[in-house]
Amino acid sequence: IRISDQVAVMTELAVDNLGKGRWNAGPIESREAKVDRLTYDVVDYLARIRRLRNDDPMTEHLLLIATELEHMGDQIRRLGKREQRLRTEGLEFSKAGRAELAETGATVLQRMRTAFTALATGNVRMANRVLEGREELEKLVGRMRVAHLSRLEEQLPESRASSSHHLEVLTLLRDIDASVCRVAGRTVDIEDVAVADLAIDE
Repeated sequence: IRISDQVAVMTELAVDNLGKGRWNAGPIESREAKVDRLTYDVVDYLARIRRLRNDDPMTEHLLLIATELEHMGDQIRRLGKREQRLRTEGLEFSKAGRAELAETGATVLQRMRTAFTALATGNVRMANRVLEGREELEKLVGRMRVAHLSRLEEQLPESRASSSHHLEVLTLLRDIDASVCRVAGRTVDIEDVAVADLAIDE
């Protein structure tokens, strides 16, 4: 849960930076370092438990969640690198393009918060809601890509110059949401294992 808290704050900062067009890397990088340390500790602890319990399913799901959360942190850092490359090349997203990226990022952030709440509380219904919303997220990303390509057809200078960056940010946001779905799926799996264990005990 502490790892997911740090990842959620990283994402919130990233989405805010994405909307403003001013990337403040320091706070995100410091939290990524915390994510890495926490992940190492959790993975080490779970590995020791697995040696004692003969690789039980519960610890396997928890290990996979921990590494997925660490992967999210890496993806968020890549968003920052993409923004920095944009600045290095002296480019900027169009106003409409940046607004669309911020909207997509905010949607992913909201879905992430829901998934992390489901993980913390064991709420399967909430986790399933995240999984069911994946198709709508895919449609949103598709609409944003079409909107961007429409601006290219209009020969807008900012859109042409920043096109590869724009599409890469959309891809990264889509990938982060895929990780969100994997966490939600593992949450459902964990609850299934817990129910099965209770049935055995009874």
